[in-house]
Amino acid sequence: LSKIDTTIVHAAAIVSQRTRLTVTCHTGGGYAGLSALRLFVQHGGSASSFIVAHADNHGLPINQKVADLGGWVSFDGIGRRPLKQHLEIVPAMLSHRADRLLISQDNGWYSVGELNGGEVRGYTDLHQTFLPALMNAGISKDQLNQLLQINPWNAFAI
Repeated sequence: LSKIDTTIVHAAAIVSQRTRLTVTCHTGGGYAGLSALRLFVQHGGSASSFIVAHADNHGLPINQKVADLGGWVSFDGIGRRPLKQHLEIVPAMLSHRADRLLISQDNGWYSVGELNGGEVRGYTDLHQTFLPALMNAGISKDQLNQLLQINPWNAFAI
């Protein structure tokens, strides 16, 4: 992490410790989220109050380490990345630590850098495409409940 990133994570740990609020860390990928989690805990934050966002491409070993340390792994590129990718990584994380996984679709109305914002990305891929595909792949209703209700509740509880 850069010096400014280290300062921000340290500050976030202090604020989270005082407020008991959850922090979401937007990383550039790779080991940055894992490093940020370790630093967050080192400065007094609770691992259970730390979400590593955009973890879709961080690789299973890194995401498993984040989960094993008690942090949250957020696969939030659903609808932006190939469906096949998420149909592989979500079940893999569910089998490792179902209690530390969050899913969402970090979609918006524009694409940065494209003329006029590019093609509009909708907000329905998660429910209309991905969840039915997960069920067809053998994910149970209990596992879906874990992903869609229990985990978000636990991640953002104060």
